[in-house]
Amino acid sequence: MHELYAAQSILERALEEAAKQAASRVAVIYVKLGPGGHIARERLEFCLQAAAKGTIAEDARVQVESGEGEGVYLTDLDVD
Repeated sequence: MHELYAAQSILERALEEAAKQAASRVAVIYVKLGPGGHIARERLEFCLQAAAKGTIAEDARVQVESGEGEGVYLTDLDVD
């Protein structure tokens, strides 16, 4: 359940950033995942891909890297 909430939050931020850049497509979503957040990487990736269906991020690749802290957050995007 944590993964779905986190994925929806990250996707919302990604789409906001893509809109600021007048992007027509999000190619890659970069995410940092801290060890204290108790979120499974594979489930987060799955939830992000599922949440992105029907958006300009639908076919985006999700790249999750380990980070510090307790959260999960968007670090960058590649857009077209």
